[in-house]
Amino acid sequence: MTDFNDIITKIVYYEDFNGSFSTKYVEQKLFELLHKILCDHSRANEYIGELYTNFIDDSKNNWRVIAQLENVRFVERAVFKLMDSTLKFMKPEELFDCTLKLMKPEDLSVSINSLQRDLLGPHYSNWELSHCIYTDVTAGDQLKAEELAIDNFNLSLNLLRLYFPNLNISIKRPISMSDTQEKNCL
Repeated sequence: MTDFNDIITKIVYYEDFNGSFSTKYVEQKLFELLHKILCDHSRANEYIGELYTNFIDDSKNNWRVIAQLENVRFVERAVFKLMDSTLKFMKPEELFDCTLKLMKPEDLSVSINSLQRDLLGPHYSNWELSHCIYTDVTAGDQLKAEELAIDNFNLSLNLLRLYFPNLNISIKRPISMSDTQEKNCL
């Protein structure tokens, strides 16, 4: 079993993939490869090539974590970068625009009303003009993208709190979402 785990670790940190895949995803794909090879071992080289190509082609999963900041005020047009996060005053239209950028091209025919109702969920229905912090991440699979986005978001938020303790910074309405789903959690 340790040999199998070593193979997974080597694939996860292979230089072309650079740690952008979760071990769970690599393990699943490796099991699928082994099943294919067991069924037809004469095509093993072809299956291994397909696995590598699929890792490269399917490695563009986007994830965003966004929340409204409380006890923080800055100029409406100001945009601040902190680590991998962006802090800005965000209007509802900007929220929809940046969410549309996260979506896949086939989903871009939606209107703002249907985007708000169907894709963004109830958290956005009462989104107000607000000072926000958000993080966008792209990774090999959705699990890894979500993990990186939440970690980067939390790191940025904690640094903000560390450097400005007198502001008593808190967040409300945190939302974690991918190009295919929304989660109201952190």
